[in-house]
Amino acid sequence: MMSLFGELLRSLRARSLGPLALGGLALVLFLMLLALFLLAWSGLGGGEQGELLALLDPQLTTGQVDQLYLEIREWEEVARVEFIFKEEVKAGGVKLAVPDPGTDLFRISLHNPREAAAVGERLRGLAGIGRVIASRRGSLKEILRSTAGMHALTLALLIVLGLLSLVNIRSAIRSLIISWRGELRLLYLAGVGPRGLGTPFLLLALLPGLGGGLVLVLGLYVAHLWGQSHLEALYRSLPALLNSTTVLSLALLSLGMGLGVGLLGGAWGLVALRRAIRP
Repeated sequence: MMSLFGELLRSLRARSLGPLALGGLALVLFLMLLALFLLAWSGLGGGEQGELLALLDPQLTTGQVDQLYLEIREWEEVARVEFIFKEEVKAGGVKLAVPDPGTDLFRISLHNPREAAAVGERLRGLAGIGRVIASRRGSLKEILRSTAGMHALTLALLIVLGLLSLVNIRSAIRSLIISWRGELRLLYLAGVGPRGLGTPFLLLALLPGLGGGLVLVLGLYVAHLWGQSHLEALYRSLPALLNSTTVLSLALLSLGMGLGVGLLGGAWGLVALRRAIRP
């Protein structure tokens, strides 16, 4: 049957290749939207309004850290200041979207989230503060989580893109089966069962699913690497991308979803096989 699979690949025509490619493209968009939705709704912090991370200069002495802590705690805008060792974050004892801040830090909570920008600028002016990372309104995470209408729109787009993937993969497989009707009937009469005849078509249907999943896996990996050197950008938008465990889980989910959609589309297209081999 593998020889039949090779022949199917070589015989892909425009009427079959077009729907197969379109199904793969729709599947990539489906997986991208699903990934964004899951990242936005992850439990990882960073998008919470009114919270800032102030990374400390590694050269500070314990006394200087205490002095900074006491000074910031007295600001009217500040509700709470928490000192966090970098080792606590790396070990997983403290959950932050920034997996490895590189230095000890303050986690600062504000009474009014709208004052985050002003407090952030004030923090940056203090000696001993290396970097300030703050969330902001209008981030991608906040937009995706904003209203019930946005949730409904996201769900509708997922359904449309998923159905578009299935329909086009099914159309490509059905078209191939029809074009191979004579050969398939001869193989069937020679003793090859429907399951054996259908296997090469299912393998072909898995290709756009595998391709779509791998494209998203690569995209997630690149975004994760980019985020390691652009912490503030991802902390403001999709902080879950900074977490390697989340990225790995989402990559595996993407591969599984891609293969699953391809398999469903192929199984749907195989309905035409029974008609093709029927005498």
